[in-house]
Amino acid sequence: MFRKVFSILILFCFFSFLLHSYETAPGKGTNKSIDVLIGLNDAFIGISEKVNPSIVYIQVGEEVEVQQGSQNPFGGWPFDLPFPMPEQNQSQQFWREGSGSGFIVSDDGFILTNDHVVGTADEINVTMFNGDVYPAKLIGGDPSTDVALIKIDADFDLPHLKMDLKNEPKVGQWVLAFGNPLQLRFTVTSGIISAMSRNLGILRNSSTWAIEDFIQTDAAINPGNSGGPLVNLYGEVIGINSALVSDTGNFAGYGFAIPIKLAKRVMDDLIEFGEVRRAVMGVMVAPIQDLDREALNLPEDFGVLISGFVPSDEGWSPSEEAGLKQLDVIWAIDDRKVRNPSSLQKIISSYEPGDVVVLQVYRDGELSEFSVTLGTAPKPKQEIIVADSKQEQDILLVIGIEAGDFVAEDLTAAGWPNPPKKGIIINSIIRGSSAQKRGLVNFVGYIITHIGEYEIENLNMAIETLNQFEAGTIVYFNIIGPDGYSTPISIRIP
Repeated sequence: MFRKVFSILILFCFFSFLLHSYETAPGKGTNKSIDVLIGLNDAFIGISEKVNPSIVYIQVGEEVEVQQGSQNPFGGWPFDLPFPMPEQNQSQQFWREGSGSGFIVSDDGFILTNDHVVGTADEINVTMFNGDVYPAKLIGGDPSTDVALIKIDADFDLPHLKMDLKNEPKVGQWVLAFGNPLQLRFTVTSGIISAMSRNLGILRNSSTWAIEDFIQTDAAINPGNSGGPLVNLYGEVIGINSALVSDTGNFAGYGFAIPIKLAKRVMDDLIEFGEVRRAVMGVMVAPIQDLDREALNLPEDFGVLISGFVPSDEGWSPSEEAGLKQLDVIWAIDDRKVRNPSSLQKIISSYEPGDVVVLQVYRDGELSEFSVTLGTAPKPKQEIIVADSKQEQDILLVIGIEAGDFVAEDLTAAGWPNPPKKGIIINSIIRGSSAQKRGLVNFVGYIITHIGEYEIENLNMAIETLNQFEAGTIVYFNIIGPDGYSTPISIRIP
C-alpha cells in the first residue's frame, strides 16, 4: 500500500514539475502545446453539445414463455438474479425488459440501433435527451449485421446526425462513443480507432450470412452503449456501437462498432423494401495459410480459399454456375483486393443482387477472370446432426482423427444452409497428432465431406481415399460445421 501511495506522489510531483517548466521556460513555444490541448478539449465539448440532442435511450419489453421444467425465464440475461426462481410446473408468461441506445438519422424520426437491442421486442419506448418519451415502431432488423431501424412520430423536425459516407475511418483517428452504458444515460467517452475490419465470429449464431467488419476502438463501450453512435471530430457518425470483448461483461479495453456505410445500406433497404436484400456469391471461404500457399503454388500474400458452395435464394450457387471450383483462390473482385474473408464480405455487401462482378482467381498457380452474377441471400435455417458407428481407421488414427459414420435423415428438417448428406463425423482428436497441430480439435462434432478432390460417402471410403496418398503429400480435408460454414484444413500425410 505504501509503495502504491509513494508511486502516485512521485507521478504527481513529476507532472507538476513538467507543468511548471511549461509555464516558466522562456522561448520554448510551450503555450502553443497547451493551446493544442485546449483546442482538443473545446472540440470534445463542441461535439458533445452537437451530438447529444440526437441520442436516444431505448427501453424494450417482450413477453417470454417459460416451458415446463425451466427454472429461470431470465437465463439469457448477462447477470444472475439475487434470488432463486421456483421450478415451474407449466408454461408461464413473463415480461422481460431491457435497454440500449440509438441515434436519430432523419428529421422525421428514423432511428438506427442494434438488432440485438430491439429485434425481438414487443414494446419499444424512446427517451430523448430533453426527457421527452415516445413510443417507437420497429421498421426492421438485420441479424446478419446487427443493425435495426425504428421510428418515432413527433409534430416537429427532430435533431439528427449526419453520416460520414465519403471517408474511410483510419487507425489512430480520434473518435467519441455516445450512449447509455450501465444505466448512465447520455454518456460520452473518447478514444482512437485501434484497428479495422475485425471479424469476431459473434454474429454467425444469428445468421449464416453474417457480415463482420467491425471498427475496433479503445473508447469505452459498456452494456447499454449498444446502438449508440461512434463519431469523428466533426460529429459525423462513422459507426454503430455494437459489441465489447471482455471476461466480465464490462469494458476491458476495446469495443467494436459497425461501419456506418454498411448500416446505411441496411437502413435504405429496410425503408424501401421492408427487408434487407443481400447479394451473395454462393461460396464458403477460408483464410489462406502458409501450407495452403505451398500446396496451391500461390505467389501473393492475400486472397481467400473457396472451401465449398451454397445455393442462393434462386436455388444455385452463382459462383459455381460461373465455373469456379473448390480450392480456387479469390484474389480480387472488380480489382478490389480480397485480403481475408471479412474483406470479401465487405466488398460483396456493397453490391445488389443481380449485379455482375469480375473475379480474379488463382487456379493451378495462374490468374484467371470469371464473371459472376450475384444472387440473393436466402433466409438462414437451423441444423441437427446424429452421430453413429466406429470402424477400423488406421490411417485416420495416424493423422490423429477418430471419426465415424453419421445418420442424416433429419438434416433437411433441421436446416443446414447446404446440408451434407454424406461424409464422416469427427468424434475426437488425438493429442500430439498432426490433426491437433493443424487445429482440428476445434472441429470435433463437425463433418468431413471431402478428402482432396474426393467426395466422401462414409468411413470406409475415407480410409480407402487416404491410403492412395503417399507420405509427405499435403491433403485437404473439407469440414462443415453446425453453422453451415465450410473450412478446408490442409494436413501433410505422416
